[in-house]
Amino acid sequence: MILDFPTNFYRLNFRLRILLINITSISLQLLNNKTNNKFRTVKNLIFNPLLPFYNNLKLII
Repeated sequence: MILDFPTNFYRLNFRLRILLINITSISLQLLNNKTNNKFRTVKNLIFNPLLPFYNNLKLII
């Protein structure tokens, strides 16, 4: 039980990190609606390559 604790802790930490990533992307999208197209293209350049990776992580968890 004590030996199993670190793995559970890291798993929780990992989930929280992905949750934070999701919240960040949602807030960026909301911010995106209020700003101009230049910011939108920058955000798409950053996030679009990463989206499949995050979706796969969600499936794993």
